[in-house]
Amino acid sequence: MVESLLSVENLTAGYPCTPGLIGKRQNYRPVISGISFAINPGETVAFVGPSGGGKTSLAMALAGFLKPESGIIRFRGEKLDDQARGAPRKIQLIFQDAGGALNPHLNIGAAIAEACAKNLSKRECLDQVMHFLQMVELSAELIERYPAQLSGGQKQRVCIARALAAKPELLILDEPFSAQDLLIQVQLTDLLRHLKSTQKLTLILIAHDLLTVRSLADRVGIIARGHLIEYEPTAVLFSQPRTALTRALLEAAELDV
Repeated sequence: MVESLLSVENLTAGYPCTPGLIGKRQNYRPVISGISFAINPGETVAFVGPSGGGKTSLAMALAGFLKPESGIIRFRGEKLDDQARGAPRKIQLIFQDAGGALNPHLNIGAAIAEACAKNLSKRECLDQVMHFLQMVELSAELIERYPAQLSGGQKQRVCIARALAAKPELLILDEPFSAQDLLIQVQLTDLLRHLKSTQKLTLILIAHDLLTVRSLADRVGIIARGHLIEYEPTAVLFSQPRTALTRALLEAAELDV
């Protein structure tokens, strides 16, 4: 039996809605509630659903940017809170806004170098930066450029390279295709397939494009109003949707149900 890489049990998380008084805890508005699922090593799992349903908040909680109100997140069987300090680097989140995720005052080489191991010499660090740029099919000539000098697709690839520099096992991508034209979407899809196979990555995709989801994902979860209402192998979900919302999403994408 395969041990799950990531398991989530009854996860609830949200944001403060009222300030706490001294000695009193803040009230929270839950954005995701009672979510449970597991992901095996090497899988690609996609979460889709209506905007505002909680998909990005789930990604933020899994990556450690949003503290759960309740529930447990385990990575390789250990609670995330209990793991060694370096363990969170094994989960990397790539934000939807690639441009906003990059420091405009750092050139591309420096942005990637920040994520590399700290015990490297200057030469070794440069070699690593070159390696990760090559991995995402970007030219070494971009090292001295700044984010404002790159296209949207290039910025997205730089963010992927920076995440890979942390040597993750789980890569979470929040709407990586939404701001890209069709050609860039196809190129990014091919790149993710290549990285998954060569780097032994497990992927979580937050996405709206069901055609891309069907071609990439092993399993799909439907999130609506903060709840995970379906979580099935991709072929099962697309051929036998159980909920009206899933059927509506497939019909809106003009996919056969």
